[in-house]
Amino acid sequence: MKAYLETQRIIFVNFEKEDHVLIKELDSDPEVVKYISNGIPSDDQEVSRAINIFLTLNEKYNQSLGFWKAINKETNQFMGWFHFRPLKSNLDDLENIELGYRLKKKFWGKGYATEGSIALIEKARLNLNIKKIWAHAMLKNTASINVMQKIGLTHDYDDIYEQWPGADKRCVWYSLNLE
Repeated sequence: MKAYLETQRIIFVNFEKEDHVLIKELDSDPEVVKYISNGIPSDDQEVSRAINIFLTLNEKYNQSLGFWKAINKETNQFMGWFHFRPLKSNLDDLENIELGYRLKKKFWGKGYATEGSIALIEKARLNLNIKKIWAHAMLKNTASINVMQKIGLTHDYDDIYEQWPGADKRCVWYSLNLE
């Protein structure tokens, strides 16, 4: 299994169709999906949809952008995933890239999100023609906002995320210019 990227503690590898079970497990924890689906675990149809998106985007962008499994180097455990992809609003704009991740709760608060995100930003600086990196989080998701600040992104604007199933639809967008 060829790595897309490695950090001190994480290996990023491509998803495979058989990884449905990994996503199902990750998305079955209400706390993990608290700011994604208001804590409602993903059903099989949603997990299949997600895996298809992961595989399609990685193929479309020749594995240089997309979604990757995060594997713990020490234990070889699936930790979750990271994405580095064009913004959903313009999948053809390869200069404005969205950074994101979803990790199992047991890996929270240990610097993995920061470590993986910094590695993706460095890869962008060295190997990809990216001008700006974006990230967003629900306003109440202070842990993700803290990660965005730690990795050098700054607050860009407040927004309303209409697709969010919860009552409080406020989110924030952060960005980092690479030019």
